[in-house]
Amino acid sequence: MKKIVIIVVSCVLVALFISCYWFNFVFTKITIRKLSFPEGRECLYIKNKARGLNYSITVITNSSNKCFKPNEDTDYIFSAEPTLFYKINEDSLLIYCYIKSKIPSNFNSKINIIQKELSNLEYIYLKNNYKALGINYFTPSYNDNWD
Repeated sequence: MKKIVIIVVSCVLVALFISCYWFNFVFTKITIRKLSFPEGRECLYIKNKARGLNYSITVITNSSNKCFKPNEDTDYIFSAEPTLFYKINEDSLLIYCYIKSKIPSNFNSKINIIQKELSNLEYIYLKNNYKALGINYFTPSYNDNWD
């Protein structure tokens, strides 16, 4: 009887582990945009990982790896919003966001990242006027049809 209980519990645990892995693999949507800077200085990437109804994380990183896990030491992490507005200048990337990311201690880039927090009204204005202001936006591909 003890062996049967151990086998059943083991099977249940294995099934739970496999279902969690399958859920993450099947229902995770990753969107990546490569940002190239003038004079071939280097590239940065804006990435979003979305899963389910309430998990979305956006990062700015210098890694092109599609399979990514946000790293607070090397990536700018934005968990409050999937959509970021940005503007590329000569040697800087200006990010418009609701909540600033913590500045990573080991972000390895020659590009200067400047974050500007926006109020709700400023965000709505920017959403409606970003093209006229020469600003780009990044949003996960499941919501990429504003125009």
